[in-house]
Amino acid sequence: MGKTKLTFIADTHHYSKTLGISGSAYERRSATDQKCLAETGAIIDAALKIISQSDTDALMIVGDVSDDGERASHEEMLEKLYKFKQKKPVYVTLATHDWCCDQNARRYSGDEVFHDVETVKHTELRQMYYDFGPGEAKAEFITHLGTSSYKIEFPNDVVLLSLIDDQDGEGASGFTPDHLEWIINQIKQEREKGKLVIGMEHHLLYQHISPLLSGHGLCCGKHEEYIEKFCEAGMRLVFVGHSHMQRIDSYTSENGNVLYEINVGSLVGYPAPMVNLSITDDKIEIKTEHIKEFKYNETLYNENFLKNHATNIITRTLSLAKRGQKEEYIKTLAELGVKRETAEKLRPVLNAVGEFVTRTSVASFGEFINLCSFNNPFEKSDLKQLKDKKIIDIVNDCFLSLLDGALTKRPEGSAYYNVLTSFSKIPERLVRALKIKSEKAVFLSAEFENLIWEILSGGKIDNNYLLIDRN
Repeated sequence: MGKTKLTFIADTHHYSKTLGISGSAYERRSATDQKCLAETGAIIDAALKIISQSDTDALMIVGDVSDDGERASHEEMLEKLYKFKQKKPVYVTLATHDWCCDQNARRYSGDEVFHDVETVKHTELRQMYYDFGPGEAKAEFITHLGTSSYKIEFPNDVVLLSLIDDQDGEGASGFTPDHLEWIINQIKQEREKGKLVIGMEHHLLYQHISPLLSGHGLCCGKHEEYIEKFCEAGMRLVFVGHSHMQRIDSYTSENGNVLYEINVGSLVGYPAPMVNLSITDDKIEIKTEHIKEFKYNETLYNENFLKNHATNIITRTLSLAKRGQKEEYIKTLAELGVKRETAEKLRPVLNAVGEFVTRTSVASFGEFINLCSFNNPFEKSDLKQLKDKKIIDIVNDCFLSLLDGALTKRPEGSAYYNVLTSFSKIPERLVRALKIKSEKAVFLSAEFENLIWEILSGGKIDNNYLLIDRN
């Protein structure tokens, strides 16, 4: 029985330390980013070592290879990839962060942010990464940006389409009509030969978890059209990145074909996933492993460092809103894309929220809601079991669960599960009680309930393991 094994990583966002790794400006940027910055090289090195010593046949990188298109970041990443390629092949899909489409590449010194960073143009990327895909391609499409989508053939009748979806020509991510036609033709041609067709592209085709989270900005502009056409043409799996969330969902086309989309989380932030795809004559297995530790500046770090780095985004921002550090608060929100005027208006709100979530226990909040309600949504026994949990603990847990695809299961019927699902039903109950007829309010309340369920359960499919029939 033949076997092909491929390993996928995404959003490596390699950040060159020459861009600055100290000072208040850098610390501010680092503290507002789910992924690590100074540590990216060390984390990538740890992953490449694991993968090079594994039995995988090749490594795939699903977009945003560099932090923000900085030439120094690309050059350092290429050095790592050429070294790795001495042991195993590497195939790269590039994305908007690799040519700094927002023109926001930055370096840091002291309390200053500078925008004089040399970046790589999109017209340079194909040649720069020619040895990591295009040079071995059996077919290739050059986009209007000069970037490359290409086809790679593997043993065991497996074909990979690496697709760059940066622009659809209409102001959104996706594909121009001629590019889309090329993709569909490639899928159909390979399916007619009996091949298994796998895709990888950076932006999502499927709205994972909820449109409230993965709608605008994460999906391709015409994602509904693309996923239907890919599925109907015969693509079986598509690997995506961009959202930094680990997720697996399936899509069924109008004619009953099934396409699985695997959203690979960022390698350089929690949960640091490496997704292994194993294909035999009759089975497809997806199994995710995680970087458990890495060494940076001679110090060994584990996954708790990555968890704390991620949740620090929430706790630090709320803390700054509470304390009397107005300018630091405003500068911090600026790193999150919030303008000064908006940040000032939000400050009293975030201050109140911060006070509430950090001081209030789950039990006391639930007891208060029960007092204000005729139907007591929370069971006293459940609240009692969570008496030592602050609301901020739940918020942080949920954020990590979003990122890791619910690695920590919250079993149905547990106190944790019961309290959060009861909480998620409150907006819908209010809509019904107040007889609100707004379609938007009804939709949002229902989606909020679904969102909490998805966070707790991970959805209908295990986001870190999948076993399906090949055909």
